[in-house]
Amino acid sequence: MAVQKVATQVIEDAAVTDAKLNTTGTMPAWNGSALTNLPESGDKRNFIIDGDFTQWPTGTSFTITDLVYHCALWENRKIGFTSLAATVSQETSVLPSSSNSNHSSVYSLKTLINTAEAAASGDFLSHRYWITGHDFARLRYDSANGAVFAFWARCSVAGTYSICLTLGSDTYSKSFVISSGDTWELIQIALPDMSAKAPVHDMHTGGGIIIDLVLAASGSRAQTDNTWSGSGTCYGVTGQTNLSDTLNATFYLSQVSLTLGSKALPFYQPPISTVRKQVEYYVETLATGTDASSMRIGLAQNTGSSVNLMPWMFRTIKRSDPTMSYSGTLSHIQHMDSSGAGITATAVSFTHDEQHGAIMSITGGGTGGDASVVYFNNGSAYVMADSRH
Repeated sequence: MAVQKVATQVIEDAAVTDAKLNTTGTMPAWNGSALTNLPESGDKRNFIIDGDFTQWPTGTSFTITDLVYHCALWENRKIGFTSLAATVSQETSVLPSSSNSNHSSVYSLKTLINTAEAAASGDFLSHRYWITGHDFARLRYDSANGAVFAFWARCSVAGTYSICLTLGSDTYSKSFVISSGDTWELIQIALPDMSAKAPVHDMHTGGGIIIDLVLAASGSRAQTDNTWSGSGTCYGVTGQTNLSDTLNATFYLSQVSLTLGSKALPFYQPPISTVRKQVEYYVETLATGTDASSMRIGLAQNTGSSVNLMPWMFRTIKRSDPTMSYSGTLSHIQHMDSSGAGITATAVSFTHDEQHGAIMSITGGGTGGDASVVYFNNGSAYVMADSRH
């Protein structure tokens, strides 16, 4: 009996059930050129640490000041403005829809213009992120095959904004468009090939490359779109929209990623325990929070002359020898000596501040040779080891 062949056009769509298919045995050979829409191979990491803005070591609301960090690994550049006032804060209610982004964020980064100032020549406002040398090394070598900087943004002022890459004295500016005001939009920016760019920093712990998300740039702080420049300064693109011009303007940022390949990968945030360790490589705080009055931060030894030395071994080895500081109010730092009395610090300093730990010197009271327990009496107090760029 001859085999009856059924033409494709007479088969109803989705009409062939699994039971009619032979799903055992060897699969037929496929021509590789016929396979499309497969995920790209290679390094799949997100080169942006904590692109979900979960870590805020020293607070959740800040006045924007030049070269001051806010969220764990993001700082601001504010150059040239004379009257502009703006804040950056942790936002918990204005978030991208998980049905659109395929990721459920708890936080976003909010920028608010409290006092507007029209950007004049030389003015510049941005959020800045450093990629450390050992991460940039891989990004640099593989960028010839493509790299994409992506994020979700919601801005009250539609228009053209930009990012700026800084590699030593070379800067590259690239525009992106916010098409609708107060609407979450996915922004994807293809980055240039950087494989031929000579590294200019320590390619282990030094600053590999800087990324600025530029919210305002004018005059000498703006250059031609999609262009490298050798001036080594902060740049936006010529004619870009300046958020600083508009009172009460807002810019929300969420789910930031930088991935290798010709197209952006879905946003991925590692487990929170991993993110915290990644952040602590750069910055770590010793704090007690709301339980300040009942929590002890360490033991100190009185060496005489009212000096009490408390060692602090960091939870995570730092990128470099850190800058040590405390939250600034001496009355929040106390220690209890053998008499059981609480003694308030009159001075605090740090020595032997190296990648593994530091010694905190607390001046005020105590008996030579005695041990004392150090504690905070205020939930906002903290000590910080800062190895950020």
